[in-house]
Amino acid sequence: MSVKLEKDHRGRKRYRVSRYWPDGTRFRRFMPNRRKALHVDAKIHAVISDGSWARLKARLERGQGRSATVAEFAQIYRDEYCKARNRDWKRKWSSLKIISAALGKVPVAQFRPVHLHRFVRQRKTAGIDNGTINRDLTTLKHMIKYAKQTDVIRRDRIRDFPKLRETIRARPKATPDEISRLISHLPLPIQSILIFMRETGCRLQEALTVKRAQVRSPERLVVFTDNTKSGKFRLVPLTDAALEAIESFPVLLECPYVFWRPQTRTRYRSIYRPFYEARKAAGLDWLKMKDLRQYFAIDLAESGADMKDIQKVLGHSSVRTTEQYYAKYSPHSAARRVLVLLQ
Repeated sequence: MSVKLEKDHRGRKRYRVSRYWPDGTRFRRFMPNRRKALHVDAKIHAVISDGSWARLKARLERGQGRSATVAEFAQIYRDEYCKARNRDWKRKWSSLKIISAALGKVPVAQFRPVHLHRFVRQRKTAGIDNGTINRDLTTLKHMIKYAKQTDVIRRDRIRDFPKLRETIRARPKATPDEISRLISHLPLPIQSILIFMRETGCRLQEALTVKRAQVRSPERLVVFTDNTKSGKFRLVPLTDAALEAIESFPVLLECPYVFWRPQTRTRYRSIYRPFYEARKAAGLDWLKMKDLRQYFAIDLAESGADMKDIQKVLGHSSVRTTEQYYAKYSPHSAARRVLVLLQ
């Protein structure tokens, strides 16, 4: 059934028309009454049958966008752009839901910088930090940019809206003894996963989804691909400890993954629970999973590795990200290097 009685974002019961166009995109719109909904649905069915659907689709989408509120257009943006282009579209959708709750009633065509100032003030009053607000602003600004690209609005009035200044707080640097103590409190199979992450600087999902075919033992390399954040592959060298972690898991013919769960004989989906338990037992409540990645980058930087090389191994698109968030010299290391120069 393409016409259903549902609740809209305000909780009102309205009739929704839902149809897939031949190009795979979806048309969804709430109608004021059942008669109007059935009329639009029948019209869409007719043009799809005779092949003249493209013109009606363009007209309906323009009309839908121009009369849409921020909350309604957020769903269009999610379905038509984010799901098709963004691997992490759910992260954007979480921001869009927050934006819709605060500014959902504002028509997209009337959106102005004053609405962003209002949104920032509400989020700051709620105690949200500037970094989180900036991510929400980035999502909102791109949604308005998409509205302009699709001729929903004629002018993007919030394009130059400035981001908030972010405070980069110093976090303690994990020492080799602290990392080793954490790993020692983990179950034996999961210890190998953490050692692999420590030795390669990879993300958790990259470690959990690495396959035997990606490991080049004779060349001492691993190729991270498919599940990387940037969507690009990268080569990372394997230390003796990393190779030992891989070899601690025997080859399982029915499972292509390196690290497989003995109970299910397939890959691990998550190891957060044992990680948090080990962290508490080791007295390292401040330690995060991504600190292993930062530990790897800092260790390379303090050992004299070129920043461009660290960037390539970590898989960052910009060396600025590597310098700002990962390969930062510890205060102790910086003081020691200056002392050597002075002496």
